[in-house]
Formats: sequence, C-alpha cells, structure tokens
Amino acid sequence: MYGYLQREADVRRHARCWKHSLGSLANRSQRPAGTSDCLGCWLRTWVLSSIVNRRHQLLFQPPLSDSVRLSNILYQLPLGNLRNILCLAAHADDIEIGCGGTLMQMAKDNPQIKFDWGILSATDQRKIEAQRCFDDWLPGNSGRLHIADFPNSYFPWHGQEIKRYLHQLAIQQSPDLIFTTRRDDRHQAHRLLGELTWNAFRNHQIWEYEIPKFEGDLGQPNVYMPLSSEIAQQKSDLLLSHYASQQAKTWYRPETFRGLMQVRAIECNAPSGYAEGFYASKLVMRTTP
Repeated sequence: MYGYLQREADVRRHARCWKHSLGSLANRSQRPAGTSDCLGCWLRTWVLSSIVNRRHQLLFQPPLSDSVRLSNILYQLPLGNLRNILCLAAHADDIEIGCGGTLMQMAKDNPQIKFDWGILSATDQRKIEAQRCFDDWLPGNSGRLHIADFPNSYFPWHGQEIKRYLHQLAIQQSPDLIFTTRRDDRHQAHRLLGELTWNAFRNHQIWEYEIPKFEGDLGQPNVYMPLSSEIAQQKSDLLLSHYASQQAKTWYRPETFRGLMQVRAIECNAPSGYAEGFYASKLVMRTTP
C-alpha cells in the first residue's frame, strides 16, 4: 500500500488566473475595493476567505451545553418502574467495577429502588472492604449484602453448591433486574456465575456487566447507561479508597475505570463523556406503562 502526505499550499494573494478576459465580463463596480480586476481571481479570493471564516467559527465556537448534547443521544428507554435490583458477583469489587456507576445513577434518579448484593467468595479482609463499600456506595439503601464462602479459584468444582445457593436467592426474592458477570468472561469464576444466573433466574431481566482484565475479553455491549461526570469520578474514588487489598494490581487504577467508561460513552454518544456497557441477551417489551 502506497500513500503520500501533502501540506496545504501557500495562498498566493496576488496570483491571477490565466484567462484575464473574464475580467471584462464582470461589473467591476460591484466588487469590493482592493480586489483584482480579474473575475477568476476575485472568485478565488472569495472562496478562500469563506473557508478561513468557517475554520475560525469551528475553532472558536463555544462548547455545546448539556441540553444540546442530550438532543444528540440515542433514544433512552425509561427505567422508572424498577423497584428491586439484585447484583451478583464472584468476588468483592466485581459489582462496583462492572455496574457501580449505573447503580449510583439509578439510586440518584429513583431513590425508592432497593439494591441487594450477593457475593460468592471473599477473604476476611475483603469481606470487611465489601461491607464498607456497600454501605458507602448507596447511602440510604434498604437492601442487604449477602457474602457466601465458596472457595475462590475453584468455582467450576463447586458448581452444584453455587447453583443451589442461587436458586435459594431466587426463592427469597424476585428482582425486577439482575446484574451479573458475563457468560463470555474468560475468568472461570465469572463465567460460571454468569451461566448459573441464567439457570436460576429464568423469568427475569438479566444484564451482564464487564470487568477489564489481563486476558482482554471485552466485547461489544448492546445496553448502555450514560453517567454524569460526578458519578464517574465518585466511582473511581470509592474503588480506590475502599479496596486497599487490590492496590498492588497494576490495572487497578483510576485511568482504567475512567477510560473504559469513556470508551462506552463514545459508543452511545453519552453527553457527559461517561457510560457503562452491558450485555442483554433478551429484552421483553410492552407498550403500556
């Protein structure tokens, strides 16, 4: 493949077109003072000045307001009828990383929603971190945090017990929406939880969240939640301040969390520049409120 680079040609202000006879066809009295007698040169000068003026307008125009940006966003389905949401995770901090911003946005826009969290495994230190983060993440939330004791890194060999645990959760409550890990996640614990969630909750709306990792398994979400810049900042701050046990991981940094939210914002044209993406295999719609 071949190509070339070409810089912008210098503007020759005193250049005249080769056909000077065109000048005799124009009414010279209608041309601005200081312009060439040649009609071709006058047209060329007018075109160049129009281009320069347009570039100036594009470079120095004021930024768009949020109200203007909102008119460019994709049509948004309202979620005002949600009352009970269940969030499932294989490890402490999975929920906060994958859908933490969305939970904050939902709680802000609809304070009546009850959020329950279910975490399948956590060490003693991470149990303390998870409880503190749960309390601070959604202040005033009436939901509960459930932490099980399944051995980390051995989920595939405890699938029967995990399945029984999830079925028990399904008996205890019937959430309007469930957040869980992806079935296409390359982490075996995330993948198993995603599969068993669909097995235990067969008549529920399920959104699978994503977690960045070394394996590089990020996909193409089909559901997006735009977030305010304040919530995006709060999400990053709480993740760093509440999970000291994860600070040694090279990827556990604010740039990772904010960068992924910025990429998802591009895909849904979020006005604030931040969004979270999810994977929904089934959406059942109705036209009545």
